[in-house]
Amino acid sequence: MEVRGNEIDYIKINGKQTRYQILEPSIGIPRIAIEAGVKENYDIEIAWKGKRDKSSQEIQTEVASGNHLDIRIENAVELYDPQHILTEATLSENRLQGTANGVEGHRTLFVKCRKNDLSWWIPINIHILQPLEIINNPDSDSLKFMLVNHTGKAIKGNMQINNTTNVENVNIPAGGRQTFTYQTPIASMGTNRITVSTPDKTYTLKAINWNLQNPASTLYDTVSMDAYFNDEVNNIFAYGKYKSPRWPYTTLCVPTQGMGQWCHPNDLSPIEDTGLRSKVKNGIFLMPQGIPFRTSATEGKKNIAFTTLWDNYPDSLSIALHGKASKAYLLVAASTYHMQSHCLNGTITVRYKDGTENVLELVLPENLLPLDQDIFIDNAAFYSNDPRPYRIRLKTGEIDTYHAGKLKKQMSNNPIYIEGGMATLLDLPLDSDKELDRLYLKTIANEVIIGLMSVTLVRD
Repeated sequence: MEVRGNEIDYIKINGKQTRYQILEPSIGIPRIAIEAGVKENYDIEIAWKGKRDKSSQEIQTEVASGNHLDIRIENAVELYDPQHILTEATLSENRLQGTANGVEGHRTLFVKCRKNDLSWWIPINIHILQPLEIINNPDSDSLKFMLVNHTGKAIKGNMQINNTTNVENVNIPAGGRQTFTYQTPIASMGTNRITVSTPDKTYTLKAINWNLQNPASTLYDTVSMDAYFNDEVNNIFAYGKYKSPRWPYTTLCVPTQGMGQWCHPNDLSPIEDTGLRSKVKNGIFLMPQGIPFRTSATEGKKNIAFTTLWDNYPDSLSIALHGKASKAYLLVAASTYHMQSHCLNGTITVRYKDGTENVLELVLPENLLPLDQDIFIDNAAFYSNDPRPYRIRLKTGEIDTYHAGKLKKQMSNNPIYIEGGMATLLDLPLDSDKELDRLYLKTIANEVIIGLMSVTLVRD
C-alpha cells in the first residue's frame, strides 16, 4: 500500500503490532507490504507520523541539448540514468546537476530518495530540446520559418540558405525567437538547408515547402538509370513472391505478396503505370512544377531499381554521377507498413569525390510512403514531422499531395488504397561546390521494398 506520512509509527492487525517491509523499487511514492498472515477478519490500524509531501512524486523539466541542468530534490541519495541523458552528472546536497546530452525528445531518469526508513524513486521527466529549433510554415507561398533559441545565452552568427551567396546576420537572445521569409531563387521547391554558424557551433536545420516554384531558368539534368533498373514498378506485388528470408515458425510477418498484414493477409494492390507512361514525351515525364524526370513510355520496359532485404532484389545499389549540383530530385516507389513507422527504413546517399556525403533518411510517414496507399494523419496519435510531398498517380499521371482527399476517400486507420499506386517526389539538397561521385540507395528495415524510378539534378 502507499505510505501516507513521512514515517510509520506502528501497524496493528486485530490489535497486535505487526511487521511490514519497504517495497523496492517504489516509483513516485513509497510503498509497504504488511505481513498479515491468515485470519478470518482483519482490523488494520496504521499510525503515521507527519504528512508526506506529495509534490516530490514526479518532476517535469526541459533543457536544451548541451546545456546545464540543475534541479533541487529533497532527500536525494542515488541517481539512475538508464537513457544516459546527463554527462558529468552529480548528486550532492539534494541537487542534481549535469549536462544534457541525450537524444532530443522526452526522456526519463530516476533519483532515489530516502527519509527515515522509507525510500522511493522519483521520475525526472526531461524534455531535451534542440538548442536552436526551427518552426517551419510549409503552407506558405514563400519559405517562411521561425528560429527559437532554447539556450541560456544569445545565438549570434551568420545564416545561409542552401548554398546561395545570401548570408544574413542573426542575433537571437536567450529564450528568444525570430521569423525569416525568403523567395526563390534563394529558397527552392522542397527541402531547404539552413545553416547558422556561430564562433562556437554550426547548426544545420531544414525547412520543407513544396509550394515554392523554382525559377524558369533552373537548369535540370536527368540521370540515365537504364543500366540500373531491375524490374517494372507494376511487378512489386505478387502472391508467393517474397518467400525468404522468413522466420520458420508462427509469425505475423508481411504476407508473401509483399504487402498486407495479419488483419489483411490476402490484400493485393494491382500497380498500373499506364498513366505515367502515357504522359512521357521524348523519354521525359514533366512535372507541372517544371521538374523533368527521365523514364520510359514503352509498356513492359523496366522502369525502377528495387532494393530490399528480401532475396528477390539487392539490398542496395549505386549509381554513377558526375559534375556538380545543388539538389537532387527523386521519384521513389516503396512498400512499407505501420510496424516500420517513425524508424529508419532506408537511405539515399550522395557521395562526393572528396569522400564526404549528404544523406536522406527514409522514414515512414515523413517521406517514405507505401506506393499503394495514402496515410491517415491527424497530428495527434497519427502524425508526420514533414509536410505531405507530391505524389504521382501511376494509373492516371495526376499529381497531388493528397490523392485520398481528392478522391473523397474516408480517412481511417485501415489501409487507404489508391488504385494503381503512386510514386513520391523527394529531394536532397547538395553541396554545389563539390564534385559528385555516386548515389547510393539502401534498404535497412525488414519487409520493406524501396525503389528508385528517376533522378534529376539541379545544375548551377
